[in-house]
Amino acid sequence: MEMNKGKNVTVCLPIPPKVESDGYFHKPQNMLEASLSLLQLQMILILFTGQALHFFLKNLGISLFVAQILTGLILGPTLLGRTQTMRNLVFSHESQDVLGTAAGLGCSLFMFLIGVKMDPTLLFRTGKKVVIIGVTTVLTPLVFGLGYQWAFIGTDQGIIVTILQCLSSFPVISYLVSDLKLTNSELGRTGLSSALAGDILCVFLVVFLPLINDNSAKKITKDGPAVLVFILATLFIIRPILVWMVERTREGRRVNSSTIHLLVVFPLLAEIYFNLFHQVQYLGPFIAGLAVPSGPPLGSALVKTLESVNSGILVPLFIATATMRADLWLIIDNFGNIKFFMFSMILILVVKFIACSTISWYCNLPLIDAVVLAFIMTSKGITELIMFSILRDLKIITNDLFAALTLWITLNTIIIPMLVRAMYDPSRKYAGFQTRNITNLKPYSEFKVLACIHMPENVINVLKLLKVMYPTKESPINLYALHLIELIGESTPVFYAHPRNKSVGNFYSQNVIQAFNNYERDNWGTVSVHNFTAIAPRNLMYEDICTLALDKLTSFILLPFHIKWSICGNIESEDEKIRALNARVLHKAPCSIGIYFNRGKLARPHSRLSFESSISVCMFFFGGTDDREALVLAKRMTKNSRTSLTVVRFIPHIDNGGADGGENKQTVITEDMILDEEELKDVKQKNYDEYVFYIEHEVSDGPHTALTIRSIVQDYNLFILGRRHSEDCSQLHGLTEWMDYPELGPIGDLLASKDVDIKASVLVVQQQKQLQ
Repeated sequence: MEMNKGKNVTVCLPIPPKVESDGYFHKPQNMLEASLSLLQLQMILILFTGQALHFFLKNLGISLFVAQILTGLILGPTLLGRTQTMRNLVFSHESQDVLGTAAGLGCSLFMFLIGVKMDPTLLFRTGKKVVIIGVTTVLTPLVFGLGYQWAFIGTDQGIIVTILQCLSSFPVISYLVSDLKLTNSELGRTGLSSALAGDILCVFLVVFLPLINDNSAKKITKDGPAVLVFILATLFIIRPILVWMVERTREGRRVNSSTIHLLVVFPLLAEIYFNLFHQVQYLGPFIAGLAVPSGPPLGSALVKTLESVNSGILVPLFIATATMRADLWLIIDNFGNIKFFMFSMILILVVKFIACSTISWYCNLPLIDAVVLAFIMTSKGITELIMFSILRDLKIITNDLFAALTLWITLNTIIIPMLVRAMYDPSRKYAGFQTRNITNLKPYSEFKVLACIHMPENVINVLKLLKVMYPTKESPINLYALHLIELIGESTPVFYAHPRNKSVGNFYSQNVIQAFNNYERDNWGTVSVHNFTAIAPRNLMYEDICTLALDKLTSFILLPFHIKWSICGNIESEDEKIRALNARVLHKAPCSIGIYFNRGKLARPHSRLSFESSISVCMFFFGGTDDREALVLAKRMTKNSRTSLTVVRFIPHIDNGGADGGENKQTVITEDMILDEEELKDVKQKNYDEYVFYIEHEVSDGPHTALTIRSIVQDYNLFILGRRHSEDCSQLHGLTEWMDYPELGPIGDLLASKDVDIKASVLVVQQQKQLQ
């Protein structure tokens, strides 16, 4: 930081440098002359101020990055830095080298981790629409911006600032969409993919910024090839070696610690190399990060090792020290010198917004989505701050322009997220505009099912359920198998549709995809399988599930329960993240849903022709939309002559003493009762058939119902039931108040209870919820 507004200052340092102090009580006047003590005080001030500001601003939707910028502005010459104590004692000129070194290390590791988290192959998997949006969003404002600067400014710094203003930085957009919880939405993916092209331009720009300023042909011919050699060696020698190491690492095994330590040294060596050839040093670590395969096991291990300390301590130091160089009073003092630059910023923002929203709408994005995407693509953040700090260090831009750019970044980072939050609700796209459930499927129509897979055990259970659903050529099952992998060590979520009859590129999905492909082969003509892999944060996986269900017009989503039982019936594992995911899908899904768990003896899946074991299915019926949906699914299973279905209907005990109250209650539920009777009609007609049975139990309350269920749980392989019931359902009174698993409903909660000795599988059904 500069407290002297750009003037040269002579600094005298003691030799040897004094690192540790003699102690406050021994020599209190020399306490801050020791570089270590002073650095610790500076770090405390910066980190405490940043966290304190974030504590008060986060409720307003203002990010931590803004709080860190404001920390630098408060401690710098804009406010407290104008005092003698701060300028000469706490943040003196003598201490700038030490603090700047720590901040520079944080920036280097930040750029390295950006490269590690990025997946360069994503650029080759993006569609034409995304490329058009990304290119148009950069080139259109660039043409207008350069035209403006040539007409009114005409300087090298004007050209460079204009180019940087037109770019859409991938790390900034990634941070924004993550903060807004749009990472897994189509809108978020479009923004991230569009920004990749801008980042490639940014890399080449950073390489040639010093050359533009130097105008030396000799330097271009000497340094340019050196940088090119490093890039080629990194991407075509080092990266293949690291990919080979990842492929040799067995699934679930950790990467050797010595490999991690060696890779931490790699970005530091890359930074030294770029310094040798007079290049911007932060580019070296970024390219080094691109060489590391993103995701587990290597990329995630590096992120886990470095992210906490770097993002929690070193990066805040860099942001604060960078913005402490900005004196906002210079904007007022020198407004005449920078007014054309400020008008240029506004022009580029407006043109970029119009260009992005227009081309996005032209590419068939809804108008509101196109406008929100335009706001996202115009956002600024830490990457721009790094670039402008570099330009200031290279003396390409002046101090007053740097202050204006810092203010511009701050305002942009505050306003853009607020506008996006106010305009966009990502859940609205899941609202069902069509009736998509099992009840409304036409007879002998295709049954579209989306099955979610977290672990290999889920595959076995899904195949068991599919076999019981009995696909036929007249009524085939179209299965969309979605393998969900938690995003660790990457910035970019991946959603990949695996082509048919091609090798699987993702090692972690290989076994899952192979199992479903084998099932399709064994049931050719009755089952069609489409495999997908989604790598995303666990709390945002519902976006992938609901989007795929919406796009493929599925009627049913299969979700695994978050608890796994051992063979002995004890709870083996419990994943609260999966439980939270299921709750979100139940609330957002555009079609019907089934949550399943296996506590016992549903037969193993084989081909349809070799399926010899009989299955006993029991359906508990209380009435209501979910029960009718579950009953339709259960009746589908009876197409298989080896499957027997027993429908157990629980009816309320009639108290003859309350005639008036009973009559009123009867009137309230008449419509629902008519629908229930209509759905049960064919079951009653087939009663005492060789494979369909209908039983009625008259119960007085929930405990009576539970007692009846406990008496029959050992008689069946599979239980099917609805999740939701009417609040005035007397058969369940006393059960709903004590549920441990509300996502299963009262009866599902009972069957999942450790107090019930059950050795069967359970499927809990919820009918399509969002209809408009």
